[in-house]
Amino acid sequence: MSVLHVKLGVEVITEAKKIWLVHAGHQRRLLDDFEENRRIFLELPGIGLTEKILNDDQSLRQRIRYAEALRSAGGLTSGQSTIRIGDFDGAADRAISQAVRTVRHMFRDMQVGDLIVVPTGGAYSPVRFGEITSDFSPDDRIRIDLYSFADVPARRVKWLERDRLKKDMPTDLVDLLEKPPAVSQIHRSDRTEKFFGYAYESYIMKGEGWSLISAPGYDGNDPQAIIAPHQLIAFCVALYWATEQKADLSGLSFDQIIERFYTVNDIEDFGVSFASPGLLGFKTRNPKLAMFVTGMVAILGAGLVAASATAPDVKLSTAGQGIVPEVQQTERQLDYAIKSIGEDVIGEATEKSDKSKADVDLRADARVTRRG
Repeated sequence: MSVLHVKLGVEVITEAKKIWLVHAGHQRRLLDDFEENRRIFLELPGIGLTEKILNDDQSLRQRIRYAEALRSAGGLTSGQSTIRIGDFDGAADRAISQAVRTVRHMFRDMQVGDLIVVPTGGAYSPVRFGEITSDFSPDDRIRIDLYSFADVPARRVKWLERDRLKKDMPTDLVDLLEKPPAVSQIHRSDRTEKFFGYAYESYIMKGEGWSLISAPGYDGNDPQAIIAPHQLIAFCVALYWATEQKADLSGLSFDQIIERFYTVNDIEDFGVSFASPGLLGFKTRNPKLAMFVTGMVAILGAGLVAASATAPDVKLSTAGQGIVPEVQQTERQLDYAIKSIGEDVIGEATEKSDKSKADVDLRADARVTRRG
């Protein structure tokens, strides 16, 4: 049996995924280390964290005061005296309470897969996005030149490929990036979930999907070059709604499928960048629609389906986990689509795909392989 494996690069965002704002130290002096070594940390040398300490208010306050004293002295001594942890108490006050929250945010509350947002400078500087890649362990300690006298605990991060200039982000999000402390949680809402759109090229979450189809070959000066890509995407949208209805597609042409089934239902935004390189992206209120269009564009672009009579079974997967029912439903619709449309339709759709690749190097965020 022939099987078409379609792996979407789409990020599946679960309700548990958190967003964290992290500042790269005083005057962003830790930024180069963050980026080059794929890690984040606080300027608290010698704090010596364990799970027990993180959960004990008094012990954590004492250790924060000790680490702050080492940082201020620039070493393990102050004048002629050795700085000892026993010299500090664990009493509560307003200043230390904020530090406790910051430490716990980074080393206890951040979970694997959480989104990290790191501003790097002014309006024309990029905002970096990353993900936490592992749970914190007391062994996750580093020694950096700035604090060569004591270890600093750190979290491992995978930096995402997609940076965005601060000036290109809406003011209501930029305002969030300017606020201390060093680490804070950005609580999810309709407004703050826009960060996902800046961090990921394609994503799906409950009630929403964003699919970015790139056109890196578009030179920005030929409007006709994007006609075929638009027709192809319109066809894929129409095909989604046809398969949603399990419509009989036999005898229908490429144009007839678009005329009969195309609708803007659930398309919240369709954006086209006429700059070079070009981008075509659409945001939907329907995660399945985003996955279907991305998958169908990728399948046609791979040229691995020649005729419906010999169409392989489709197996769909994503880069992440979650929203399993929607993934499974989209898989069934893709399978139904390539087995239901006629050979002539597949041929014309493939021609549109080939022309789109030739004219603008159209690409979907997915990888397609055929076995058997």
